[in-house]
Amino acid sequence: MAAGLSLSAACQPSGESALGQRPTAYPAVGESSIATSGPAARRALIAAAEGAAEAVLGYDYRTLDQDAAQTRSLLTPAFRRSYNNFVGRLRVSAEKQHARASATVVDAAIIGSTATRASVLVFVDQSLSTSAGRRDTGSSAVLTLDSRHGRWLLASLETGAPKQPVVDARPPARAALAAAAAVADAYADLSWQHPTADIERVLSLSSGEFRAAYNAAAPELIRRTTESRTTQQGSVIAAGLDVLRADRAQVLVGLTGSTQIGEGQPSSHAVRLVVTLERRDGSWLATALRVVPTPDG
Repeated sequence: MAAGLSLSAACQPSGESALGQRPTAYPAVGESSIATSGPAARRALIAAAEGAAEAVLGYDYRTLDQDAAQTRSLLTPAFRRSYNNFVGRLRVSAEKQHARASATVVDAAIIGSTATRASVLVFVDQSLSTSAGRRDTGSSAVLTLDSRHGRWLLASLETGAPKQPVVDARPPARAALAAAAAVADAYADLSWQHPTADIERVLSLSSGEFRAAYNAAAPELIRRTTESRTTQQGSVIAAGLDVLRADRAQVLVGLTGSTQIGEGQPSSHAVRLVVTLERRDGSWLATALRVVPTPDG
């Protein structure tokens, strides 16, 4: 119904599959605060992104015009035109099906920012109610915002890999983001054809309690993967920095995933991770990993 802007793609639990319950949480460290351009400025950017995402992805057929009028004030002129087209397409079907959608940002982190433009990764839970019933889903989205007259306005919203994201220019930040994306990609990939190699890839990018816990789970993962002939794959959408200190970082990573069991059809799902890293001997290694569940999980 919300074609082009809806995040209500079919999802399945990130931790549960034909392989059984994979480890989805490990001891986390660090605090959720970064002070690169100032804590207040970063909080303002995150708040603007969260508010814009929830407004664009939420609507009520009974108050569509009022909701749209309020949402337009959060958008750049160019994106406002796209949003107007979306509302126009939505109107007939929303009224016919008594559709109501709500969106809640459950976590967000900055991919990169300048004084005038920023990219933000958000984890969104969405609920869509129609005359046929209710559906709850979760996904990830990348928001690009422009600074106009002291306000951050939404310039684009993408549910796939962004075309031209703003990147963090600081070398330590870029290294931490790349390391988190690598371990997330490895964690999301597991094939019955080479499970040992896939697990070794995760272990090579990790350390501490996370590595120990994943290594302990490896024999059972290999057995279940091989017996069920399951292949799980993931593709990183984006990674956003939540915490950065001298030797410690926390990164949000959003992925699209698919699972195929035997000769069956692949099923798509969202994977949302919070990865904690520590820099050891010059390399960023994952020391904690948490799966952020989707509402239908």
